[in-house]
Amino acid sequence: MRFQRDSSPPPYLNRADQYRLLALCVMLLVIALAIREAANPQTWAWLLPGDEPAELAPVEDLEDISFLVKEGRGQRNLAPDEFIAVQSDDVAVPEEATGEPRTEPATSRIEVDGDLLKNVDDNHLGWRRGDLVALQAILERVRETPLDDLVRAQGEEASFRVINTEPELYRGRLLHLRGVLHRLEVFPQEGVTDPAKTVYAGWMVTEDSGNHPWMVLCTELPPGLPPSQSMEVPVTVSAYFFKRFGYGTQDGATLAPLLIGKQFHLLPTVKQDRQRTESITYYVLAVLAAICLMFGLMLYFFMRSDRKFSKSHLAKLAKSSHDPQPVDLELLKRLETVDPGEAFKDFKAPENDGDQQS
Repeated sequence: MRFQRDSSPPPYLNRADQYRLLALCVMLLVIALAIREAANPQTWAWLLPGDEPAELAPVEDLEDISFLVKEGRGQRNLAPDEFIAVQSDDVAVPEEATGEPRTEPATSRIEVDGDLLKNVDDNHLGWRRGDLVALQAILERVRETPLDDLVRAQGEEASFRVINTEPELYRGRLLHLRGVLHRLEVFPQEGVTDPAKTVYAGWMVTEDSGNHPWMVLCTELPPGLPPSQSMEVPVTVSAYFFKRFGYGTQDGATLAPLLIGKQFHLLPTVKQDRQRTESITYYVLAVLAAICLMFGLMLYFFMRSDRKFSKSHLAKLAKSSHDPQPVDLELLKRLETVDPGEAFKDFKAPENDGDQQS
């Protein structure tokens, strides 16, 4: 009669060793993934953002653009620093003044009387009386237009050269500029006492303008941007092109494109990028510390398990089963040993057949 065994043979590795091998495989997988990610240069772009040199855009030659200021003709020119706020009957009354909310969104072209823009003249020093009525109308229109509407209108990306060579084509159209703001000051207006109607003049340069600035009039200031005579702040702005404005410098009179917008939008600076990089660095260091702590705890538990096993009765039995017993060693000493070379001492080589025949 035979009896079948239901129990399976014990595994070669016990349960503790199986868990240990599984943990080691997981650690090896994490290390392999970490090596793969570390080999990718883009992984370290957040840590060293300035290592790769930025591709510089070619600077456009602007020597063929005329920046000469014309002599006044027709209406009397005001002084370069003279500005008079005026009101004309031709200027449409804003809907907010009548109590009706304005609902139409901003468009790519300013909605004012077309005759007002026709009276605007370029290339003159300071302000002319024909420009003031149109300027006031555009300022009022920009004040009542929400900033989000101007941003959603997506102004055109016109170059500095095109604006200076074809100002009549772009007059009253919404443009989008991206550059560096170097100067921001309160725009002087005689006869304006309402703080809500304060206008700010900003001077900024773009990649294609070289050392020639743009002049942007804004009705509001963004948070964190106070007026200053010297600054280097990366900004963007959506504003309506008005005219080529003539102003005086130490080297003489020159011209700049004049735009009218709501406010500047600040771009992240190098300091802000550095703060963001430092915060990401702390986060990555915390993750690495957590991984190292996890590996350290695993090694600690492995070593603790080894010490615990070495003190157990099973370890003593396993050690004693492989060590020779004293009785066995004594019996081995009593065994008689025979030298195999002694069997060949009396051995003689056989004589040759030739010697026997002779």
